[in-house]
Amino acid sequence: MAQESFRHWQSRAIDQKSTASSLMLGLSGAALGFSVNLLPVDGEYVGVAASVLFHVNAAAHLLSIGCGVAFSLNRVRDFDLTSQIARKRETSPKQPSLGVMREKVRRWGRITKRLFFWQGVLFVSGALAFAVFAGVRYATVLYPASG
Repeated sequence: MAQESFRHWQSRAIDQKSTASSLMLGLSGAALGFSVNLLPVDGEYVGVAASVLFHVNAAAHLLSIGCGVAFSLNRVRDFDLTSQIARKRETSPKQPSLGVMREKVRRWGRITKRLFFWQGVLFVSGALAFAVFAGVRYATVLYPASG
């Protein structure tokens, strides 16, 4: 019973991480697109602060998107090998190749955890840079100089 409960909650945790990764992936793409839209079309220079913030925002979101895509691809690779292990274990539980395959799955699992972590860190960094960049770009509209 305890093993079944563990499998259930492990499956739920996997689903939640995939959902969170997909959400960060979508929001990073949207923030990147909106940031580009905030740039003036006439080629006007936005200033040093806004330019630096835009570049930090863009770099963080692009890297977050890269980590999210790599996370998804690594999950697929990990699940494929895990299903192969399950299939082989049913037919021949003492097969020597199972140990090597399990070690590979563990290694891919560690990579997946790191990718998810870095996707989150980069997303939050990009979101903060985006918020400040948008504030700088709209400062004159939000806080007009009186006079």
